[in-house]
Amino acid sequence: MVLEGDWMRYKWIAINCHANLFTGEGEVRIKPFFSGLSPLMKCDLLQDWKGDIDHLYDQALKEWRLESQALNRRDGIIPDADLRIFVGDAEDMIKDAEIELSGNITVEKEDA
Repeated sequence: MVLEGDWMRYKWIAINCHANLFTGEGEVRIKPFFSGLSPLMKCDLLQDWKGDIDHLYDQALKEWRLESQALNRRDGIIPDADLRIFVGDAEDMIKDAEIELSGNITVEKEDA
């Protein structure tokens, strides 16, 4: 039976995440004792950590997309989806103009 407070002695730092804030590179450093854990314990711990990191990544990606969209709007950059609509509309206008012009164009035949 684990008494309240005793559980703290079972908490260890097994993996550290290091970041180079200049280059944006990151690395994981694993403590030597981690390799001696049972495969089941390693899988359980890694799954927990992976879930946390995936969640952090998804949140950061959403923040980055929102920031990029705001900067694009500020700078007048058209997002891909809006650009596709714009290009589609422009192509339709060209086709309509070609149809209208085709009625006014006459091709002269050469004399034989």
